[in-house]
Amino acid sequence: MATITRAYSSKGKILDHWKVQFRRKGIKTFCLNFNSYEEAQQWAKEHEYKFIENPEKYFKMDRLKLRRLREFS
Repeated sequence: MATITRAYSSKGKILDHWKVQFRRKGIKTFCLNFNSYEEAQQWAKEHEYKFIENPEKYFKMDRLKLRRLREFS
């Protein structure tokens, strides 16, 4: 299951964006930031099972490329 939480700075200050985190036993953790909770929730629902089926695809993709795909979809 994807975890959606508020993002924090390194000093512990709450930031204005949200973090989606995929964690599975035996698979490296994957995180991505979003500007709104609704956007994070929608993206997590669409990509959670795709991540479980093929996690290497997400780790090989550049974070900037993922962000662009998300914005232009």
